[in-house]
Amino acid sequence: MGFSARKIFKIVFDEDHDLHGLEITVRSSSLAIQKAYVQNYPSGEGVGRFEQIEYAGRHFLKHVVEWNLEDDDGNTAPVTWEAFAETKVVQRFDVFRWR
Repeated sequence: MGFSARKIFKIVFDEDHDLHGLEITVRSSSLAIQKAYVQNYPSGEGVGRFEQIEYAGRHFLKHVVEWNLEDDDGNTAPVTWEAFAETKVVQRFDVFRWR
């Protein structure tokens, strides 16, 4: 059996948090992936905050193994930017703190 330095862990929220009940299982990121994230981060004149949020969100979602986020019909939402943004979780989840 081999050793994987990329660990899997679960993000959960305290009872008093707006996202309490949401569980997101993620795979840790490698240094190479983090370097690419920083090098390609949208910045500079003309770059809007929403573009930065979407970039960070899409980066985060690449590492999601599974989640229990549901759509309006009670089905597990796909792990996509569209599902993440549509459910408004992105407004209450700080994608910038996760790397």
